[in-house]
Amino acid sequence: MRNLLFTALLCVSSVAYSQQEKQSSSTSRIPPGIYDVVRDMDNYSYPANEIKHFPDSLLVEFQSLGALVVFNFADVDNEYGAVSVLPEDLEIWLSEIEPALADTTIPHIIHISFARNGDRYINIEERKKMVTRVTSRRDKVVQLLPPGWEIYVHKSITETYIYAQDLDGLRKICRQDFKVLEDSLRTEVKRTPYKRHRLEGNLIVADNRVVHSAFYRQNVNDVVEGNAGAGFGFAGNYFYPEFHGSVNFILRDWKNVKRTKITFEGSNQVFSVTLPSGRLKAYNTPSLNFSVNTNLVDSNDEPVWVGIGMGILPYTNSPLFPERMVKFFINTTLGRFTLSPELYLINKYKDATAGFRMSYGF
Repeated sequence: MRNLLFTALLCVSSVAYSQQEKQSSSTSRIPPGIYDVVRDMDNYSYPANEIKHFPDSLLVEFQSLGALVVFNFADVDNEYGAVSVLPEDLEIWLSEIEPALADTTIPHIIHISFARNGDRYINIEERKKMVTRVTSRRDKVVQLLPPGWEIYVHKSITETYIYAQDLDGLRKICRQDFKVLEDSLRTEVKRTPYKRHRLEGNLIVADNRVVHSAFYRQNVNDVVEGNAGAGFGFAGNYFYPEFHGSVNFILRDWKNVKRTKITFEGSNQVFSVTLPSGRLKAYNTPSLNFSVNTNLVDSNDEPVWVGIGMGILPYTNSPLFPERMVKFFINTTLGRFTLSPELYLINKYKDATAGFRMSYGF
């Protein structure tokens, strides 16, 4: 009965593919099957429980087995070996898992993790619910996964997801030649350096041959932004208002989270001094500041920037700074507000005075 249901589901998936697919490199038309889809590398999907804690990933589909493997790499340039050794490792893991199974006909979810001393921990859980995953795009079925066995392998620099319909499917994965997959991945990575670009790859394997190969590079969206603002501060015994303008270079990480901000800022502090006549006189004190900041929030929520910087006064006629001055400061930016404890080196850098500044960005 299960085979009849699975065959019916395959037919539904096959209807979604009616035209010759665009192939990358030297590939042939993909035979109809469970993963026979119109490829869209910007939007292709992974299983609902798939693990993606690392930037680079490779999805491998075994059409004849109705199985797939997803590799996630912290740094794909140095971790090709994780691909070719998987069949041998999987065979060892299965030899330890099978004796612990009460019923090998029931699909299980298995987590395998490793301690620093090399100890291996295997957690085996029977499926409580039989769930079939169907992913559709533009009213077409693009991925269909019947209830099956799932293995999650957690290592420090790689994470791997393995799916097969039954235990025999897992054994058949052990007999596949993963060296051809490693060679395809190595060729693609060596072709163009990745730097901070993410790699997402998709290989389809039939008869130990790669019949479809597609790789997508996701660029990070670095930005340059301008900012103006105003604030106030204290330097020694002096209070001052200030106005500033800045240019920020914001660098994102592989998750597209704002990670580093480099700021060049020009500011003008206005110090007021009471003259002997009793009149107030304002002194404009311009400074040029440079800072490097890091984001403490590891998500796309509002950033919290913390950084260090320094500033100089190119020239001054302020009574507080009769000579050229250098200052060092620590920035903490919450939303539009920036708080900065400061240290001024004055009198030809012989003396020091503390300060504090709070500003608001428009």
